[in-house]
Amino acid sequence: FHQGFSVRRLAMHPDNPRVLYAALNDKNGGLYRTTNGGKNWKRVPLPNPIKAINHVSIDRNNKHILVSAGTATGKPEAGGVWRSADNGKTWKVIFKAPYVWQAEPSPVNPKIIAISVAGQSSKLLDNFRNPGIYLSRDGGKRWLKINRGLGQPDRMTDVKPDPYDENILWSAAWGSGWFKGI
Repeated sequence: FHQGFSVRRLAMHPDNPRVLYAALNDKNGGLYRTTNGGKNWKRVPLPNPIKAINHVSIDRNNKHILVSAGTATGKPEAGGVWRSADNGKTWKVIFKAPYVWQAEPSPVNPKIIAISVAGQSSKLLDNFRNPGIYLSRDGGKRWLKINRGLGQPDRMTDVKPDPYDENILWSAAWGSGWFKGI
């Protein structure tokens, strides 16, 4: 890793516990991978202009890697949710927003993905004005904003599909509790 790095999240490959991914969300951040249980790490090439990675997850059904990118004050095109279906060789944006905190695939249904979009800085508001939780039921082709009942949609620090029931989502807000979405 580089000097002054900040690891925001780790993800373990569902088929091989020696393969780990680290999401670094500092100004020189990125995505790193180890194939030997953490002894050595290598940077995973990402499309320009992605810098900060806030979250990484791996779908246990189809093995797709999802990264959530961006910063509150960065370039709008440096954010969003990006997916790799080939172990990080190529990437495709599936959700555009300047600052995304998290993307979580459902352990039950690989077509379900939940994401949390953070509040944007005032300089980014012209690019995206709708923070909160979004849900896709078709693998990231279409997105539905699902903020009803959330006290702080711009500060949803965690969102996850239920591990048993594809009709339930769990989320946590910054300082205001847990939410169950049905």
